[in-house]
Amino acid sequence: MAERPVPFNTPVYQNIPEEGLSELSALLIDGYVTELPQEGQPATVKRPGIESFADTSNSSNSIDGLFYWGTQDEEVVVCNGNIYSVDSAGNVTTRATSKMLVGQRVSFVERGDNIYMVNGQHIIKIDGTWTVSQLSVSGVVDFQATSIATINKRLVVTRYGDDRIYYTDANSDVFNGATDSFVANVNPDDATKVVEFRGLLLAFGTHTIETWQDTGSLFFNFQRDIGSAIKKGCIAADTVQFAEGFWYYWDEDRRCVRWPGVGLPEPLSTPYDRVVQGFSDISNAMSDIYRIAGHIFYVTQFPTADRTLVYDVSRNEWHEWSYWNKSTASHERFLGQTYDYVSPWNKHLVGGRNNGLVGNMSLDTFQDWGDTIRTVRQTGHVTHGTQLRKKSNWIKFRIQKGYGSYTAENKFSIRWRDNNNAWGNELILGLGKTGEYDFYTTLRRMGVYTSRQYEIVHTHNSRFALFNGTEDIEVLNRS
Repeated sequence: MAERPVPFNTPVYQNIPEEGLSELSALLIDGYVTELPQEGQPATVKRPGIESFADTSNSSNSIDGLFYWGTQDEEVVVCNGNIYSVDSAGNVTTRATSKMLVGQRVSFVERGDNIYMVNGQHIIKIDGTWTVSQLSVSGVVDFQATSIATINKRLVVTRYGDDRIYYTDANSDVFNGATDSFVANVNPDDATKVVEFRGLLLAFGTHTIETWQDTGSLFFNFQRDIGSAIKKGCIAADTVQFAEGFWYYWDEDRRCVRWPGVGLPEPLSTPYDRVVQGFSDISNAMSDIYRIAGHIFYVTQFPTADRTLVYDVSRNEWHEWSYWNKSTASHERFLGQTYDYVSPWNKHLVGGRNNGLVGNMSLDTFQDWGDTIRTVRQTGHVTHGTQLRKKSNWIKFRIQKGYGSYTAENKFSIRWRDNNNAWGNELILGLGKTGEYDFYTTLRRMGVYTSRQYEIVHTHNSRFALFNGTEDIEVLNRS
């Protein structure tokens, strides 16, 4: 007999058919992996849930923009084309109606006492008195601004279907479209996103990323940094995010990449490349950086595919977040559409994708606005390093317990399949009543197999943490 670790908490890898996995995991949904200090032992933990915080009264619309305005100590919220403010207690005030496109992500910048916002239509300005106005670009009819940035106190915007980038003078709101613009011209593609980075301007296109600098010259304001352009663009402008000194985005080859702003991007999405290549369209993908639970998560929504993929920057691992649709018994994409961490309030604000709600994401919340979070961990087809048949005498889980009530315990389920055959029936196992903190659960006389795949599911409104598993096996002397 020999005790062997069961690879419950290994990285997910979906770039090959699942049958080829043994040590790596097949699936992790609505959980994340954290590592125990000193021991270096990974654990699968249920992801934070979302509690109610504010309601814009747009019950079927997405929250398209969240931005904390520090000088006002209020959160600016865009939903159903309207602009709202939310205070630290969750009180909602309507500031303007029908100013933005519906269902399009909003790009914000703050300059001085004003904020500016665009999402494919007008350039909207809000001043310190909450007066909302619309800016025009002279010389350009029907200016549809797609992104906005600020550099050296200038405003800089991109326009839908245009390779030209427009800017103002310092401290000015006036756009002179006839004279104050430049063309991103290495490749003949549109400029879809513009951001400031270390005193330079990065212009993202579908096939190219270019670096521009503000020369300060009266007649020739912006000049391209020769040799800095890379011929590998961004397929989805709303996936461009910055974290820990790097830019993250999905490139034209449908790969998630990490880019330091110079040189070539580093591909990150190999474990999910085969999956994303199968999506019919990812140009409408959108992302946020979630800083929560001591991790940095790059969360990408794929609306067409109805999936949400999550890259854990802290661990260099992938998993998925979801919404569990009880009616269809299937996972859909995550309910959160936008995210903003408000440090003065210590709130992780999440805007819903279909409910007009702003929630607070918390480690002490185990549902999303009252909906079930279904945490799923599937192993690969475990062989313990040998293709010979094995008898399993027992399997022991080390798991977090004792957070039920005094009269009832929370539960989780486990099922398995041997040799890639049909799944067996679920076994429901207890997680202890209040005060029952013995963290071991053991199953005995587990049968004979060559390979075995386990699936663990947790759906209760409670915490869940799987630390490890150990199996006692005997290798049999026949194939």
